[in-house]
Amino acid sequence: MKKLKTIAAAIVRAALLLSPGIAFAVWCWQMLDPLINILAAVGLETLFLLVFVLITVTVQAYKLQKAEKAAALENAEIEETTPEVE
Repeated sequence: MKKLKTIAAAIVRAALLLSPGIAFAVWCWQMLDPLINILAAVGLETLFLLVFVLITVTVQAYKLQKAEKAAALENAEIEETTPEVE
């Protein structure tokens, strides 16, 4: 029964998330053709390049954040082991 409730909740959530997009697409159906033409003019290679750049920037930011956390942890360990002079 719990599995059925989970599946039903997922379906309701998906319907709530997708309904505004579907309603907008139905409302703007006449304007979708120019949008598709613009995307086609940009070219698939350009779109792939954009996705590649976004992934690369995300990975670089993750590595930088990881290095900063390691440096902060190392500094905290050094401060803990340094004897205080009175």
